Amino acid sequence: MSLNWSVLKIEDYEELMLKGTDKDGEYEHVNPVTDGIVWMTLIVDIGRITDENWKEFYLRVKMYEALKGRYFYDHEVTPELIQRHIGLVTNVSTSKTNWNKKVRLWMREKISTTGDKWSYEKTKSKQS
Repeated sequence: MSLNWSVLKIEDYEELMLKGTDKDGEYEHVNPVTDGIVWMTLIVDIGRITDENWKEFYLRVKMYEALKGRYFYDHEVTPELIQRHIGLVTNVSTSKTNWNKKVRLWMREKISTTGDKWSYEKTKSKQS
């Protein structure tokens, strides 16, 4: 399934666009940070950023980063960055259940590679 998205409902979305000319003519693309936020919707299982959910979106990004490492190599995810993208819409289904499953998996991965192996193996065998 393809990822479909729109920035048209973001206030002053034009400021998030890169415009230029190349060998094929004029082009217009979202900037790399906005593109990253679009793809982040898949990771955090929230398909649109709204006034009501931007804090949850930000929290999930920070949880992801705590368990998997920084999302952007050279850019910090801040509350202001997420607020700036209120109005972003994608076709990602918003799911707390899927999110919770991902977090549990990431925590198990982190514990099994960096944490207390004995505790992890003991927990794993009890689940079987």
